[in-house]
Amino acid sequence: MVEAADGRQAVQLFFAQAIEVCAGQDPSLNHCILTAGLIEGIEAEAIAAKLNEKWHALCMLLRQSV
Repeated sequence: MVEAADGRQAVQLFFAQAIEVCAGQDPSLNHCILTAGLIEGIEAEAIAAKLNEKWHALCMLLRQSV
């Protein structure tokens, strides 16, 4: 995404990659552990903090791209 020509291309690349991974043949990649962890809730504080940190980084990357 960082090397994309503009924000539109960066976002398109992000979602194209996400779709490719989720639709792939490897069942271990056919889900989003980050989103699932945040939605389902994690009792371990360290894991929850890391998931929130990764989620925030992803949001910032998308925001910067747009």
